[in-house]
Amino acid sequence: MKENHSEIQLVDKMQPERGFLETMLGLWSGKELSIPLFHRHMERMTRTLFPGSAPEPGLLLRTITRQCRQGEILQGEILRGEIHGGSPRRLRIRLQYAPAVQEASPNKREEDPDTIHLDIQIREFQPGKIRRAAAVELPDAEYSSKVADRRLFSELHRQYPGFDEIIITRNGYLSDGTFTNLILCPPTLPAHHHPCLTPSTPLLEGCRRRELMAQGLLITRPLHLRRLPHGWRLGFINALNPPGQLGWVLPETLHVCG
Repeated sequence: MKENHSEIQLVDKMQPERGFLETMLGLWSGKELSIPLFHRHMERMTRTLFPGSAPEPGLLLRTITRQCRQGEILQGEILRGEIHGGSPRRLRIRLQYAPAVQEASPNKREEDPDTIHLDIQIREFQPGKIRRAAAVELPDAEYSSKVADRRLFSELHRQYPGFDEIIITRNGYLSDGTFTNLILCPPTLPAHHHPCLTPSTPLLEGCRRRELMAQGLLITRPLHLRRLPHGWRLGFINALNPPGQLGWVLPETLHVCG
């Protein structure tokens, strides 16, 4: 059976909470773009929104690359400067996408699965550090698809200011941070040399988490906040940040809210 693919229609700006998000790490040489976890992002786009009619991967990659070359959507024209030292620039590529909407009748609008609206935002990526983290119990929290509506997480940071990341627990068990998946690693072994643990019930199965699991570097376990191994380090990962880049937090230093 031949697979159908959606056409891509670029839009300047979508409604903030419409559709879905993908945030990718891009490596830009000045001419060519590489997205290390691109296949994982495509898997999620296909799984969550476009079963049987996802955008063709090559077309999507060419569309993003064209935006990098044009530099039209960048603040300060980041990509038009020269690249020194031979190292590619690291980019934060944010895609917001949703099915196009058509007027089915004067009083009715319907989604068109054969066309997607795509808003691309590209910025130079500067990783930060997570030094202070809090844990909040939200037993009914749900975020199984990466929807653009992230008001749940924005509200948590509003309620608990001063923390770099807020970890959500459900019935005491770790799930995710507001913008990261969690890993738990032994104190004496580098994360890339020994399998670490990750919560078995995350809010969202992130792309880097899936890749590390496929490589045998992460093992899923139920991780209760009150029963974490002493001295192990809590780490934070997402598509932009591999293990260790955002830093480590000792579980006993977490601020437990509520």
